[in-house]
Amino acid sequence: MKKTVCTPTETELTEAQRRKYNTMFRNAGIQSNADFSFYKKGNNIVVIGLNAKIKKVFNDLHKKGYIASTDEAVKLAIDGSSVTQNGQRLATDKVAAYNAILRDNGIIPSPGKYIEMKKAGSYRLGYSLGKKGIVGTWIEED
Repeated sequence: MKKTVCTPTETELTEAQRRKYNTMFRNAGIQSNADFSFYKKGNNIVVIGLNAKIKKVFNDLHKKGYIASTDEAVKLAIDGSSVTQNGQRLATDKVAAYNAILRDNGIIPSPGKYIEMKKAGSYRLGYSLGKKGIVGTWIEED
């Protein structure tokens, strides 16, 4: 897995950094053939997947019986090693299943990331800035 850290000035990883990031991404369940970008500043990393299918995640979770409806509010904090659904931490076996659904839909779990369905047709994917909002994607369907 060869990835580049994108900072204000793009730099190539050293071999030691590459090994460290590869281990971290593997531990988060990211496959070696996955395409994504990530940005690092200080101790924070933002992982950005390509072509996220946000609405389909909730449809897939519903089909598997993990959520009751595709009309009710659901918020998932998805950091790769754990998933919190509406404030409740999920069991390890569910985390693996959720991470597989997320990856199948182009969403890479990473620390601080969340995906949310406020109601049918209202979706968010990104990183919280607390009361200041989010950095990410919002979808509001008519």
